[in-house]
Amino acid sequence: MSNIAQLYSIATNVNRYGSLIVFLFGSVGVVLNVFIFSTDRELKQNPCSRIFLASSIASCISLFSGLPTRFFNSFGLDFTAKYDIPCKFYMITLVGALSCSALFIALASIECWLNSSLKVSYRTILSMKNVNRAITITVTMAFLCYSHILYCYAANQKNARGACTGINSVCLYLSDFIHLILFIIIPIGIMLIFGSLTLRNIKQNHRRIANVKTNQNK
Repeated sequence: MSNIAQLYSIATNVNRYGSLIVFLFGSVGVVLNVFIFSTDRELKQNPCSRIFLASSIASCISLFSGLPTRFFNSFGLDFTAKYDIPCKFYMITLVGALSCSALFIALASIECWLNSSLKVSYRTILSMKNVNRAITITVTMAFLCYSHILYCYAANQKNARGACTGINSVCLYLSDFIHLILFIIIPIGIMLIFGSLTLRNIKQNHRRIANVKTNQNK
């Protein structure tokens, strides 16, 4: 029992002090990102900067909703563990914001590919209107994918994951699978594919410039 008590004490201290340290340092970074991307005149007119602003806001939401909850939980002050509505709202906000932050970075890789393309028709897609539309669609689809949380999650659950978690194993597996797809597989897949395509466009641009210089020297 003493070993179990020690492990519980360690976990409590990690949640209490570790989350506080991460929150203090992390909040400075995301708040500065939001401030810079939202106030600089040139960046405000850049489609890629708009995507990074959206990613920073999503990261800020996930940070300010996730870490303080862990900190207060170490003192027994976590309302998400006792009441269903805060629990549902907390979980869907946390995982939705996390997934959106990763998906927005993936959108930025698509923007880089379009911007580096030799085809003018591709580059004309990069308008602020289309970027705002893509951001809205991404947020809507992400939260729709997590809408099952409103039914599947509840407070006062006796589970190793915590008191605010899925009401049964099906809910837990479904949530884990959706989070794996939206937060890891889709963003990484998009970044790998469009990152490679961007490098190919850059090489084509370099070859084109080299050919033009060669023809001019003849």
